[in-house]
Amino acid sequence: MVSFWKGRKRGTCKAGVNQCAPGPGKCRRMRLREMKRNQRGRIAAIKQGGELGRRLRDMGLVPGTEITIQKRAPLYDPVALRVMGSVVSLRNNEADLIEVDVEEEEAA
Repeated sequence: MVSFWKGRKRGTCKAGVNQCAPGPGKCRRMRLREMKRNQRGRIAAIKQGGELGRRLRDMGLVPGTEITIQKRAPLYDPVALRVMGSVVSLRNNEADLIEVDVEEEEAA
């Protein structure tokens, strides 16, 4: 698998800035729940502390980790994603707590 983040500083998108700028060829920040099947991104933030936040981090969902959406259930809950070679399943209420930087495709 080729990473579209290769050669970039950790925590930056293609534009080389810490915050994603909207527009073609740039990255965009969205909730993990909003991602489509086979879409890739890098975790930007976990918006939960306490027990649930710790459990998400224990599963490998930490800022800077590259993820890919593998599958979605017929009613879109839960979502299966690939994290560091493993497949993890999350409910939508858990996926709402995770912000992801996703690189948008340039229009051809």
